[in-house]
Parts: sequence; structure tokens; C-alpha cells
Amino acid sequence: MDRAGHTLSEQEDTSIHLPARAHAWFLAVLCATAMLAGCSGDRSLGSGLPPSDAAIALDTPETSILPLDAGTERGSVCIGRGGSDAGAGLTSRLLAWYRCEAAAGASAASLPDSTGSGRDGTLVSQAGGPPGYSFGPGRIGNALDLSYAQQGHVALPAGLLADACEVTIATWVYPNSNDNAWMRVWDFGQDTTTYMFLTSSTNYDDRFAKFAITVGGRFQEESITAPAAIPPLVWTHVALVLGPAGATLYFDGAPVVTSDAVTLRPADLGRTANNYIGRSQFSDDPYLDGDIDEFRIYDRALSQDEIQALANGLE
Repeated sequence: MDRAGHTLSEQEDTSIHLPARAHAWFLAVLCATAMLAGCSGDRSLGSGLPPSDAAIALDTPETSILPLDAGTERGSVCIGRGGSDAGAGLTSRLLAWYRCEAAAGASAASLPDSTGSGRDGTLVSQAGGPPGYSFGPGRIGNALDLSYAQQGHVALPAGLLADACEVTIATWVYPNSNDNAWMRVWDFGQDTTTYMFLTSSTNYDDRFAKFAITVGGRFQEESITAPAAIPPLVWTHVALVLGPAGATLYFDGAPVVTSDAVTLRPADLGRTANNYIGRSQFSDDPYLDGDIDEFRIYDRALSQDEIQALANGLE
């Protein structure tokens, strides 16, 4: 007999009944902590729930977001999302395009976004010193020259790739040298725990170019390493693509390394505040010493033909 005076027979269900939303939350916690078979692995957690609870889970805050400090074990928020629209044209889903022809703005410290979306970058130098940037002849028209000594870099708008489950970042790069290991071509992140970056060379024995992405710091990075560094004193078109096939790094229109083991995507990083051309999240890493031209950011995975077209100078 319960507290209300009701008698429980052996035929009656004596299990604990949770409200539907609480049940969805409970199953989601089990998915995240115990990785039960049949769980979806993404933030929706829909495919691991009974039909009625799956619908609730999709619009329940407790099950739609898992903490970033859960690390890579929770999988990507992009698992189960739709595929790429590769081949849609070089202006399709082009979020930002920095042609690097000249500075703009009243203080001449703005790097204009040629998409017309107003996602201009801000040119930044070391405080109290001469400018850490200038413009001169580049691969196509002019290029942006960044000074390592004066900590020249570009700060891009926050949240550029906050919802991106695919991305292509493509640019022409002219490193003055590769003596400064880990200098960044670009780096998008929150801090030294949550970020993604491309470096022209490392201080490993091979000193090759590397892309990495993580939500758990440097020891939980998912990465790919090229078979060579980005060569100094020449222009190289470098593109990083994250899409359904994983991660692929291109030099001059040709894929040099690819891996389907890279599962994280920009959306997993959240609304990143520190998005840079030529600067790292880590204060000990050197700034880029070299030139940048035609820097493009897409929220889709470009095809190899499209990457080749960019390397051929098409727009």
C-alpha cells in the first residue's frame, strides 16, 4: 500500500515513471557518460531515444547541448547533418573574402570583406611600435604583408563559423621563412583549450605543415600533417577542407593529406571570439612572417575541382 492508500498488485507496474522530458534527459546523460549502444553521439541524441522521447529531446535544452569540457569523447554536434553541396560555384556560401588589396576605414586599419556582408577584419600591430602590416605586390593584385617582429595580424569577427558543420579556408601564402616553428597561417578559437589552426611548419623532426582542431586542449587534438612544410619564399595556394570525407589539406590545388579520423567541426568550438590571420591562441607561438592574399572562408566543403579553380586564380 502506498502513502495514498493504493494497493500495488504483482501485476501492476512498480517501475519508476519519469516525465517524458526527464526521461529524455536521463537517456541523454547515459549516452554521454556510458556511450550506450544505439545512442546517436551528436547533440540531438534523437536516434537513441524512443520515438516519443526523440521528438522531445530535439527541443529540450538539457539534451541539445553538451558541455565543451566533455572533450572529444562526446563526438561532434554535426554527426547526422546533411552532406555537402560541393560544386555549387565559387561564390556559394562564401562567408568572407579578404582580397588584401589595401586597408580601409577612417584609421586605415580595416581589412575589407569583399562579399558585401560586412565581415571586415581589423589590422592589428604590437602596441607602441611601427605598423606590423603593409600592402604590396601579391599573387593576385596586392597582398597583405605581416611582420613577425611587430606582431602584425588580422582579427576577424567573432562567431564566423559558429554553426558551420563544413568549412573551407583557402588562401595564398608566402612565408618569408620557416625558421619560426608553429607560426600560424590562421587560428580560430576560444582559448588554448578550444581552437583550430593551420601552421606552416612545426618543430617536430619533419617540420611539416599541420592542421589541428580540439575542444580538449593540445593533448586531445584531431589533426592532419602534410608531407612537407609550406615552402618559403614562394607563393603557395593552401586550402583546408572539413566535410563529409573528413579533413583534407591542399597545396596548389592538389590534396596532400586527408583523414576521415578528424570528426570535430567548427560548430563544436562554439562562437569563437579569437579568430586570427597570422596569430595563435598560444602566446608563445610566433606570429606569421610573410604575406597573405585572397583569403576566403566558406561554410561548406569545396570540391577538389573548386579548390583547383581557386589555385588557378579563378573567382
